[in-house]
Amino acid sequence: EHKNARFRLCGKCENNFYRLEGLCVACPDLAWLILIACFLVAAFLCAVAYFLTKYGVQLAAVSICIDFCQVVSLFGSYDFAWPRVVTGAYSVLSAFNLNLELASPECSVGWDYETKWYIMYFMPVMFGFVFTSGLIL
Repeated sequence: EHKNARFRLCGKCENNFYRLEGLCVACPDLAWLILIACFLVAAFLCAVAYFLTKYGVQLAAVSICIDFCQVVSLFGSYDFAWPRVVTGAYSVLSAFNLNLELASPECSVGWDYETKWYIMYFMPVMFGFVFTSGLIL
């Protein structure tokens, strides 16, 4: 149990802390800026993917790279005494798994664990809806 966890074996942390990789971590000073940056990066990547697809660029190599990064980031979930550099790399690579924890929404938006869970649970449905509506239009 981490010292800033509110309850044992629970996803809740004390005030001004958020859950990241099973631990309670102090909220960053500019948490709202991190959330905005995540949305801007996502919008930029969607625009790039759209134009690459529009001009017929094959994305097989990019897909393989994303798959590799997703698999490697899963090693970070094992409870080993990884060096700090390695755990940092695993955290960065977890962005390829659409890890909402990296944006620390508890600090900037005030979401609790349950709200974050529902958003993560329905995120594939939301992406499917956006993708399908994009094909229709």
